Amino acid sequence: MKLYVNDEYIRTLEFKPTGGWEKEWKFVPTIITLKSGANSIKLETTGESGPFVDELFID
Repeated sequence: MKLYVNDEYIRTLEFKPTGGWEKEWKFVPTIITLKSGANSIKLETTGESGPFVDELFID
């Protein structure tokens, strides 16, 4: 998936297949810099399908 922050392309995140809904879920960590105040984060699929994103953690 392509990662955008404040409409700027940051990087492409690689999601490896988990083998189905009943399999172990995976984490794909990445570090980004956010500006002070409001920010927009967008994930965009790069192929015909994409991963199921259950949560997005910001620390």
